[in-house]
Amino acid sequence: MHGFTLIEVTIVILIITLLISIALKYSFINNEVLELKNATYSLSSYLGQLKDISFSRKNVDGYATDQSACAYGLKISSSSYIAKAFVTSTRADCDKIASNTPAEFQDGNIYITKNFDLVTTSDYYNIINEQFNNIKISIATSANENCEPFPGDLLEINDSILISFYNPFGDFIVINDSNEKIFNSREIGVNQSVYVCLKLKSSINNEERLIILNKLGQIKTVLFK
Repeated sequence: MHGFTLIEVTIVILIITLLISIALKYSFINNEVLELKNATYSLSSYLGQLKDISFSRKNVDGYATDQSACAYGLKISSSSYIAKAFVTSTRADCDKIASNTPAEFQDGNIYITKNFDLVTTSDYYNIINEQFNNIKISIATSANENCEPFPGDLLEINDSILISFYNPFGDFIVINDSNEKIFNSREIGVNQSVYVCLKLKSSINNEERLIILNKLGQIKTVLFK
């Protein structure tokens, strides 16, 4: 019997190194895809749940009894989102505010927790607030159900966009960071929708997911590769 030659040992080491590098690469890709999947699920779920609670007007702990939430929304940037509520007099007509003075929905510092309680500090441990390092978010009002190309990305010209569902019927409004109304589901054509694209920043993996929010507040998620 004879031992392995130096060439044979070198070949074996090269093969093992190649297999390890492939495994690490696909492990990294799978972690990114999982992050994208979880981010899409969380964002679409919170949009749906905020619509559901907008049929009621919740009170804020510590606020006067004649004050309650008029609207519940997500303030979304290209790499994060946070849930905020707009509180006003219980006698106020939220429909009229959305139509006439929608910028009011940006007012105030009331935050929404993962239990859908309303709190007055962004430092509260349980508020809906997500930050992403590997995901880029885009928002548009026309996208042909496709992330690429994605024309009219509102987050290219705004730091953040507010998507807010308001009482009493769960209609929603889209407002930019200049307090301009982009979209109101009570006022638009029946076929118009809001498109939220989530895309991995990595050049290794080009997987994308698209959340479509139609006029009725119905949510659909589409996967692209």
